[in-house]
Amino acid sequence: MSLKNWLTSGILFFSCFGHASPLYWTAEKGNLHYLLIGTVHVGQESMYPLPNDVMKFLRQSRALILEADLSEEQTPVYPTSDTSVKDVLNESQLQQLSQIAQQLEVSFRRLENMPPWSAALTIQMTQLSQLGYTGEYGVDRHMIAQAQNNNLPILGLETLQSQVDMLSEQQDNGKELLVSAIDNWKNNENDTLCLIKSWQAGDRKNLAELVKQAKMSKQLSNALETNRNTQWAEKLSSADFLPDQNGKYVIAVGLLHLIGSENLIDQLKQRGFTVKLKGKREHADCQFLGS
Repeated sequence: MSLKNWLTSGILFFSCFGHASPLYWTAEKGNLHYLLIGTVHVGQESMYPLPNDVMKFLRQSRALILEADLSEEQTPVYPTSDTSVKDVLNESQLQQLSQIAQQLEVSFRRLENMPPWSAALTIQMTQLSQLGYTGEYGVDRHMIAQAQNNNLPILGLETLQSQVDMLSEQQDNGKELLVSAIDNWKNNENDTLCLIKSWQAGDRKNLAELVKQAKMSKQLSNALETNRNTQWAEKLSSADFLPDQNGKYVIAVGLLHLIGSENLIDQLKQRGFTVKLKGKREHADCQFLGS
């Protein structure tokens, strides 16, 4: 699973346009009105402002709905594990990881003793930071700040703890995540910049290519995307989750959850919602190199 998939799956941008005009959707059922926008979880100040229609909808909303409520001071418990990086990588992969650690100026010894999923996140987030992207300017954080300015409650579809547990429960403690990060390393910078340009432009064709290149095993795809999409759609269709079944809500989740296989948009359609794609769409002058 490459860096561009991490950025958009929700477990992380650079501006070639004057402002962002990303894709977003409206979903309606009776008196319930959703606006769904795909996010990336790190960014730069130049990504903003977001489209006026999105911000107007937020100001009129009853709540902001996120994957997890990042506004709360939640400290997830990281499970202990007997499986570390050095237990699951072969000699060639360890050598590649050592070179990546040297490039990023992080401790290889520390990486090789981490759980594989944690090492994957560490090298990818470190690279993003060195490219100039921070969580402070992630779309999630921006939306939280706007919601708080308007005294809106924030609802989480899941918890940070459940996200950590999901990653740690993957086969070989997330070996696939780390191996994919290593295999895709040479193209990460190009593909990250292209992802950002495509997101900001609302380039649906390029984003469809992103989905095609999101190479994951069925097991990992189910865990990170499909199963969560189903759970979220059930919550968003349930009277138990929302404070009021009438009115407007903004939903901000990782982009792949809205455009990938068995995505949240399709799941809502199956549950009787009328969905429309919105946003000004432009062409992003870039292409993904993949692995």
